[in-house]
Amino acid sequence: MRPTPFLALALSLLALSACSKAAPSALLQPTLADRLRNPLVAERFGSELTERMTELTIDNDPLLKDATKKSLVQKYRKKGLDMSANAAAAQKLGTIGEFIEASEFVRGRALILADRLYFSAAFETVAGPDLRVVLSTVVDPTAEGFPDATAIDIGPLDSPYGSQEYILPEIGDPLLIRTVAIWDKTLGRLYGFAQMNREYAK
Repeated sequence: MRPTPFLALALSLLALSACSKAAPSALLQPTLADRLRNPLVAERFGSELTERMTELTIDNDPLLKDATKKSLVQKYRKKGLDMSANAAAAQKLGTIGEFIEASEFVRGRALILADRLYFSAAFETVAGPDLRVVLSTVVDPTAEGFPDATAIDIGPLDSPYGSQEYILPEIGDPLLIRTVAIWDKTLGRLYGFAQMNREYAK
């Protein structure tokens, strides 16, 4: 029995996928090093690494009986401290804000630093048909009507969940951007926004 054209195509695709060294989805996943370029993620990771290595020492964990492992715990505690401090210092060079709800659930932090916009690992909102990331010079988009005349749509939201990084378009002085908004273009609905300010950088 001769295979149908559809079956022949399916078998060919299966053979090609079997020859590849890694699953396509694995190739698309950012590495930890990629994620740690985000100062919001790096600060959290560094703090948690420091805390965990400190706890091992305080608890006198049995693995510390091995001199090599004890040395590694001390090394990574220092690495975590440095990473957290450097990330916190980097944040002070930009503007930062906490997401608040407008009409839908949104949480997490946003950071504008040089030509990048970052979302924290704790960023989360609800799904929508056409969620966009929009910048504005308006402090409170709910008071002005949104999108306002200064609004700049920088593209679709990568994901409703987790850390993200966006390259900003040419916007002049990034300090003029006072709001990062999550906007559903199809529904014309403002989900929430972060008011950006240097004062909130830790």
